[in-house]
Amino acid sequence: MFNFKSIKTKLILIISATTAVLLCILGISIYEKSYGILYEKFQNSSEQIVINVNGSINKFLNGMESQTQVIANSSTLKNLDINNDGSRNSAVELLKNTKDSNENMVSVYFADLSGMRINMTGNIRQPSKEYDARQRTWYKDAMNKKGQVVWTDPYKDVNTSQIMITVAKTVEKDGNVVGVAAIDVSLKNLSKDIASIKVGNTGYVYITNKEGKIIVDPDFNQVGKDSELKKSNWDYISSNKSSYFKNTYNGIEKLYAYTTNEKNSWKVVGTAKNAEFIGDTSGIRKFIFCLVVIGIIISIVVSILIGNSAYKILKKLKVIVGKVGEGDFTYSIPEKFLNRNDEFGRISNYVQSMNINIKKLVEDVKKNSSNVEQQAEGLNAISEEISASSQEVSAVVQDLAKGAEGQQKYIDNMFNLLENVNKHMQNINDKLNSVKVSTGSAVNKVNLGKNEVNSLKKAIDAVDSSFTVVSDKVYKLNESIMKVREITDVIAQIAEQTDLLALNAAIESARAGEAGKGFSVVAEEIRNLAEESQDSAKKISDLINYINSDSNEVIVNSKKAEESINEQNVVAENMVKSFEMIVNSIEEIEPLVDKTFTSVNSTVQSRKEFMDSMNQFGNLIKNTTTSTEEIAASTEEVSASIQEVASSAENLNSTSKNLINVVNKFKVE
Repeated sequence: MFNFKSIKTKLILIISATTAVLLCILGISIYEKSYGILYEKFQNSSEQIVINVNGSINKFLNGMESQTQVIANSSTLKNLDINNDGSRNSAVELLKNTKDSNENMVSVYFADLSGMRINMTGNIRQPSKEYDARQRTWYKDAMNKKGQVVWTDPYKDVNTSQIMITVAKTVEKDGNVVGVAAIDVSLKNLSKDIASIKVGNTGYVYITNKEGKIIVDPDFNQVGKDSELKKSNWDYISSNKSSYFKNTYNGIEKLYAYTTNEKNSWKVVGTAKNAEFIGDTSGIRKFIFCLVVIGIIISIVVSILIGNSAYKILKKLKVIVGKVGEGDFTYSIPEKFLNRNDEFGRISNYVQSMNINIKKLVEDVKKNSSNVEQQAEGLNAISEEISASSQEVSAVVQDLAKGAEGQQKYIDNMFNLLENVNKHMQNINDKLNSVKVSTGSAVNKVNLGKNEVNSLKKAIDAVDSSFTVVSDKVYKLNESIMKVREITDVIAQIAEQTDLLALNAAIESARAGEAGKGFSVVAEEIRNLAEESQDSAKKISDLINYINSDSNEVIVNSKKAEESINEQNVVAENMVKSFEMIVNSIEEIEPLVDKTFTSVNSTVQSRKEFMDSMNQFGNLIKNTTTSTEEIAASTEEVSASIQEVASSAENLNSTSKNLINVVNKFKVE
């Protein structure tokens, strides 16, 4: 049972139908051409027959005209004296010999100007009411055309009922007409000759006068009647000298060929039934029909063979393309299909090339997917390390902030102490008498201030050490960020290559047409995953840039803080030296009482300088505190960014695993 949707059936039907149509067109063309050739041949044959008959008529008429001219030009008739026996007998003998020379002559005679007529039997007929030669058509026509041979229209003889015509010519002597010589000609023998002529198998020839009445016909009963053409198409015939046409009369279709006799305007007509001609072409029609049927049968057999051959190849290609659509690239096309030098061979090579290219593409995607997974895992590990480092940095910065707060407290205490010193210095002049008593107290207070300054110096040294640790951590953090940037660039390149591979896969699947739709979907998924990888890599890169910017800012602020701490350390050392000088001064106060006022003034001046230094030191401590808070905030932001990097790394790892799972659906080995 035929499957009308299969390409095999369609191919058979198309080839068979096309061949059938072409053979039918060819058969009809051959038949029409053969019909035209036979029709033309029949036409030429009919026209030639009519021309030959007309030639015979002319020959017949020319013979009669020659005889007429002989007797008209004879001296016997020119010098005829009917009343003279000798002259009359000579004329009778001439007329009789002329009549005997041709069996178609029925009567030969001569009529003089008086109307007396003598014939070949010697019968003389005087003009009378019943008969007057001068009133006859042949006599009048001859007299009207002096010196020319004239013919009367055919007529039926009263005595013999034969169709006859009369040929006549004037007899002239010395340029004067003396009478008319005439011959009555029977058309019986001409009719017999024409009756024996066949047009085709059953056609015949007949003759009409210029009015369309039949004068010669194989059927004698038709003589004297109007021809069938007279009744149907005479206007066309009478206006044309010769022609060939088809005409229907009384329901019968006939073919006609005719020509016109120039001597008497007779119409020589050849006719045959069209059915006879069609019968001659029926054999050709049957033969062509048989050829068409045989050709259709052969075309069906050939189309089946071609369809089977094509179907085998298409069936194999269908299986392979189906496997490719399912993701199985292990099948290959047989060599005999690949080595064909036709369209099927080229299609087979295209499918084979597509299979190999997609197989290679899938292998490359698998390999790159594994690399992406490894890089994602490495990025995740690095992100965790950076996160841990950032937490340590945050802890150190928090400790640094606490130290800065402690420094601020120490500075506040120092300002309080300086206020007390100021009060004491104001009261020095009033209490010089109690200097000795107050000296011990001053020494104690100075020693306390010295101890506080030493504590401040130690705190500054601790801040300096902590800042050194923070700086190292920040530098390491910056180096780790640069490594993350390099890994992110590698991931972006891999994602871009994967995107290109997915695009190539989509192009190859599009070339495969309908069969490659399944792989086109997979290629689109791969491309989407690659684009997601690119987006994730870009986000990571943006975060790294942001972290790098913050870390650079932390480094700059750290350097500033370190410089401030160094300055604080110098100030603290100066303070220690100042306190030592105060102690020495107090210890020497007793032997230098005289110099008290000078020393007091010097002390007041030193106090002012010390107050300025302490103000600077306080500002430095405030700046250090602010920088430390900024470092702490930046460290928290870095930690948050690292968490986002870790999250993106996990997403990339998950995406790469999904990509591997998708690619593993394809079978390439």
